[in-house]
Amino acid sequence: MKKIVVLIMSLSALVFSSTFDLKYGGSKIEIGYDAAQTYDGGFIVAGLTNSIGTEIGDYDGYLIKTDTNGILEWENILPGQGVDYFIKVRQTSDGGFIVLGRNDFRILTESTVCTPWLVKYDDTGKLKWEDTYEELNVDLNISDFIIADDGGFLVLGSKKTAISTYDAWLMKTDSHGRKLWEKVYDAQYIDEGVSIIRDFSGGYLLVCNSGDQVWAIHIDQTGEIIQEGIINYSSDNKLCTSICATTDSSFVMTGYVNSGEQPPPPTFPPDPPVQFNQGCCILKFSSNLNTEWMRYYNVPDYNYLWINSICNSNEDGFTFIGTNNNSLNDLFITKVDNAGNFLWERFYGNSYDDQGTGNIIRSSDNSYVFCGMADLINNYPEVSSQVYLIKTDSDGYVIYPPVITSFENDSNNVSINWEAVSNAGSYIVYGSDRPDSNFTAIDTTAVNLWNSAAVDSLKKKFYYIKASTINFSK
Repeated sequence: MKKIVVLIMSLSALVFSSTFDLKYGGSKIEIGYDAAQTYDGGFIVAGLTNSIGTEIGDYDGYLIKTDTNGILEWENILPGQGVDYFIKVRQTSDGGFIVLGRNDFRILTESTVCTPWLVKYDDTGKLKWEDTYEELNVDLNISDFIIADDGGFLVLGSKKTAISTYDAWLMKTDSHGRKLWEKVYDAQYIDEGVSIIRDFSGGYLLVCNSGDQVWAIHIDQTGEIIQEGIINYSSDNKLCTSICATTDSSFVMTGYVNSGEQPPPPTFPPDPPVQFNQGCCILKFSSNLNTEWMRYYNVPDYNYLWINSICNSNEDGFTFIGTNNNSLNDLFITKVDNAGNFLWERFYGNSYDDQGTGNIIRSSDNSYVFCGMADLINNYPEVSSQVYLIKTDSDGYVIYPPVITSFENDSNNVSINWEAVSNAGSYIVYGSDRPDSNFTAIDTTAVNLWNSAAVDSLKKKFYYIKASTINFSK
């Protein structure tokens, strides 16, 4: 009798899974702030740690590289003095990575001093160079950066220019992190640079929070202003948190509208504000800064709703990540159509305090990938969290590998039964004559039972089952 083997499903989870829900880090605090897809199909995540390679009480920059299935390939911890963490990461044209970080002493000294920090790694995680940008008696805050067309870097934030006054601030460096120039942009209020993105004319769009309104600035490659304006000016306070470009040469931003007070200052580890959001919003505006539409998202049953990042979902709308709260925080993503109308919402994590502290991207296979913080222990003063990295399918579902409950081998026919998977519309049976390669899809079933009776072409030595959200019917 021909020997038939059913693969243990942990193998398919490691090798063949197209979605995942994974955590990285040690026993204290790790947080993920930014994720990007790499040229090899894997992912790079920037954040912080104080449980790996750091002195007690300090926070260090934390960089994680995974393969396409979220399996850790390498991690890198870069220590400094006090509170140091990575907030953005991008892959460079040479295959390496450039990371934007903060040498932040505010938590330890109660000052507002934050030193920008650029770090270059090669594709294996080896440190190539790092540079900080310190200016005596000048307070800086940073929020975003972009790789310029000439291979240099543009870093956006805010700079203290007078007593109690900040202006939007932009610094340009060359490809080795050497500072070339800086500019400030003043709208006569407290101005904070939030996001920088390429516009559709060869320059860049800066989005800033200016007083209680959102201020957008088109600049050229040298930082000179081409056009500027307040987005959807009104008497209500507004706050922008993120922006993305659209497929029709416009922009969509997330933020808040409130007729009350400004949000409280951030805490560390970060907690979303609890008073500002009378209305979370998503707003689309054209390249000439005219508002096309605006939608509100109010959640009266929650203490707060915090939207952190938005991405373009190709031709069918937009998806954003955030945190909402009832009794504990929940990480969520929400999908809207091209007019901002609600389509669906998904929640992730366990019964602890999970937060969408990071960003969301649409990966090359049309799935969603996003990062944040997964709470392990939330019983002050004992707290513990890890970097949370999630990849879903195009509908926001994480499909877990089926667990086989039984299989039979009778006269060269194989019958396999497995536990039903939540949200699965069908199951795909893969087979091979080798245990480690050459698996191909050989059949699809709508139920959690499959057999190869009377179908000789389906008979293989090794099998595994994969759940799919696609509905199937013969």
